[in-house]
Amino acid sequence: MLGGRRVRNQLISILAAVVLTIGLIAPPAGAQQTDPSVILFLEAYRVLRDEALAQPTPETLVRGAEAGLRTVLRDEGQNPAQLPALQLTGDERTDLALILNHIEQVQAIARARPVSVIHGAVAGMVAALRDQNSVFYTPDAFAQFNRTFGREEFVGIGIVLEDRGGHPTITNVLENSPASESGLRAGDIILTVDGTSTTGMSLDQVSQMIRGAEGTTVTLGLQRQGQAEPVTVTLTRRRITQRVVTTRLLPSGIGYLRLTQFSPRSDELVAQGLQALIEQGAKGLVLDLRGNLGGLLDASVNIASHFLERGVVVTLESGRGASTTYVVRPRTPKFTGPLVVLVDRGSASASEVVAGALQDAGIKLVGTRTYGKATVQAIYSFRDGSGMRVTISRYLTPAGRDIDGRGLTPDVEVSTTGVPLGSPDDAPLNRAVSLLQQAALAPARTAP
Repeated sequence: MLGGRRVRNQLISILAAVVLTIGLIAPPAGAQQTDPSVILFLEAYRVLRDEALAQPTPETLVRGAEAGLRTVLRDEGQNPAQLPALQLTGDERTDLALILNHIEQVQAIARARPVSVIHGAVAGMVAALRDQNSVFYTPDAFAQFNRTFGREEFVGIGIVLEDRGGHPTITNVLENSPASESGLRAGDIILTVDGTSTTGMSLDQVSQMIRGAEGTTVTLGLQRQGQAEPVTVTLTRRRITQRVVTTRLLPSGIGYLRLTQFSPRSDELVAQGLQALIEQGAKGLVLDLRGNLGGLLDASVNIASHFLERGVVVTLESGRGASTTYVVRPRTPKFTGPLVVLVDRGSASASEVVAGALQDAGIKLVGTRTYGKATVQAIYSFRDGSGMRVTISRYLTPAGRDIDGRGLTPDVEVSTTGVPLGSPDDAPLNRAVSLLQQAALAPARTAP
């Protein structure tokens, strides 16, 4: 039922599909060799110990699992103190045997299914990393993640959230969505979901509460700038189709290409959009990455390669002395004419890979400082349907810049005024067009 299969996908957020063979730790003496619970726990332990960027010690992981078991009991209304404190020895195999014994004790007294106790222990190990981008998913949550990640169509209300000072804050509202039609705005802070306070919750927890079946409703309590009293909005979840790529030729003769996510089809759609703009005679190009929270690492390298002739796109470092450099790939078409990239606080991860590579190549960024997420996550799936998202590396721009927590500073700072992106009153877009008009007669770009 449970088992040792792992599918490892790389995200720059949120998947370059690479199937790896797991190297399991041998179960400690006394553990049942065929017990699927032991297999699952040890598989997760090995991944976190050997691959997490945080480089946790065995003691950190075992103590995390112990804390997770106490949470299982606490959530059931039982006294977690009935589980005796572990007396660790410092010997990894011995300490693993101790925590497995604790797992058996909790499975014997908890009302939860035995596998749910295992999930609690694994969730505790992930929490011990103290990394907001590393998450354990139960089978239901992992199925939801797989249904929605990188999809152009999904069921929801159409908002993008960010943790700002411990508050779940809306950073982007999708066009033609329940959120946009109900007047939700970037900057709104979600105080409650269906009457439940979001205080102390992670973004994943808040997002899970907001998700639901098509046709059902969710009520959000919002704190809105300029309004003293909270705003209450009830929205009906529905199927939303998000356009990955939008292109048009502006009246100025400048091409406009907006990319909303780095999905499996993004490279193909960008290529089609670029080709159409080139055939229409675009004299320059605005690449709009505002509100694009990222996606696939492979897609980011491919898309950056449409605008660069040669050189490095991004370098990944594992923290264990290993690094991987991704270079410009052959891509058609290549656009090396005048180019400006639009970014904002909602440009994160894979967007920052592309924007950072282009900025290092001398291309101007216009807008506001980007999010500053320069880590890469891998997705691991287990045979019972559960999964983990684990931070496994950090990335550097071609010039060696580490932007984690700092973001990319635009060459020209222009704040978004709250008008729809790409509209005639879009100030950053208008500034980008002005810069391109000035550069229209400049020689074509070449790689440094």
